[in-house]
Amino acid sequence: MALHSRFHFLASTLAVVAFLCSCSATQKRRPHQTRPVLNTAHVSKIAPLIDPARLSTLKGKRAANPRLKKACYWLETARREGADLKATITEAHQLTGHDHPAREAEQSTALIRNLTILDRLQCLDQSGMEKLRKGYSPIVQRGPYSGEKAAVDHIIPRSICPELDNSIFNLEFLPETLNRRKSNRVTQRQVTLAERWYQQGILSRTGLEQVQSAHQ
Repeated sequence: MALHSRFHFLASTLAVVAFLCSCSATQKRRPHQTRPVLNTAHVSKIAPLIDPARLSTLKGKRAANPRLKKACYWLETARREGADLKATITEAHQLTGHDHPAREAEQSTALIRNLTILDRLQCLDQSGMEKLRKGYSPIVQRGPYSGEKAAVDHIIPRSICPELDNSIFNLEFLPETLNRRKSNRVTQRQVTLAERWYQQGILSRTGLEQVQSAHQ
């Protein structure tokens, strides 16, 4: 009986030790497993393309459009190599030295959304990637607009709110036909975005009023 008790105690002890060792190993591995994968080379390519300070100095109409295309190229390249997209964009923002959390969050959301759009339109094939790398529009390969260019549209039209002309968060890929149909129309989506951006401090009061007036 005593022998049985000692054996039971030993077995229980070994089980507890094994459990604790397992927990310890898991805790040690966890930071490595959850740490976002980054590629500093890609980060350094993306940073100047989305730097608000540089974007604000661009001259000419739609000057930020090629930058969005190039940024999407480098983001997709990073993604294919296993990089975490959000972490890559965050690092790029930190590299620019810019410190406006709301703007950075909006840019991050817009960049990932645009990459998703390009993927769904099958614009990320070899030809499309080469065009994006050079700042050109890729060709839609899927859906009713197949064969058209994936143009960069200003969500809030630049004719309505010029101050958003070079804002990455206001840019979105659309097939050319849809881009032309949209023209400078303002819907509730644009008003809602304008109100949010105004509250975040990345759109002026004048800009907000211009959008609201265009919707009335």
